[in-house]
Amino acid sequence: VHNEVIAMLPAQSALSEQLKDRYNTLKNASGKDKGRMMREAGGRFNPLVIEGEGTKLAMDPRLIGYGTREVGNQVLTDSAVLDPKSTSLKVNRMLNTALTHYREHPLATQMVFMEVGYTDTTERTVGRDAAGEPIKQTFRVFNLAKEIKRRLIEEGVPESEIAIFAGMSQEKRTEAAAMMREGKIRFAIGSTATMGTG
Repeated sequence: VHNEVIAMLPAQSALSEQLKDRYNTLKNASGKDKGRMMREAGGRFNPLVIEGEGTKLAMDPRLIGYGTREVGNQVLTDSAVLDPKSTSLKVNRMLNTALTHYREHPLATQMVFMEVGYTDTTERTVGRDAAGEPIKQTFRVFNLAKEIKRRLIEEGVPESEIAIFAGMSQEKRTEAAAMMREGKIRFAIGSTATMGTG
C-alpha cells in the first residue's frame, strides 16, 4: 500500500470552509429557524447535502461545480479557472501512477475504485409548489469517470481497453471481468458496489 498525501487546492480549502460555515449555521440556529433552513430549496443547510458535497469536494472540486463550464450537453473543465492536469488533483496523481503500471507490462490490468463521479446529471429541489411539495430540476454535472477515460485515451490507451462498470448490467460486468483476466481490458473503473466482490 502506498498512500498519496495531497494538499488541498486553495479553492478546495475555501469551499471546505463554506461547507463548515453552512453546517455550523444550521447547528447554531434556533428550533423554528432550523426547521425553515432544513426546508430551504436545494437543501443548502441539510447535513446530508453538506456531507455529500464534502465527499465530492475531497474527491475532485469539479464534482461540485468548481472549475467547470457547460458546453453543449457536457460539463467540462474550465482551464481558465482550473488546470485539468494539476498535480494537486487526486485524479492526476492516480493517472500518473496508473499509466506507469500500464506501461510496465502488456497485460497489466488495474481497477480504479471511486464511489462518486459517474453521472452526467443530478436532480435538485429548487423550491416548493403551493401545496408545499418539492419542485425538482435536473442539472448537468461533471462526470469524473468519463474524464478519467478521456485522459487515458489522450495518453494512448485504446478505448477498447477501458471499461466503466457503473451502469453496466451484471451480464456486461461478467463479460468485462473475463476480458480483464485475458488482458484485453486494462482499466476497470467502478465503485465498491459494481466491482467490490471480484
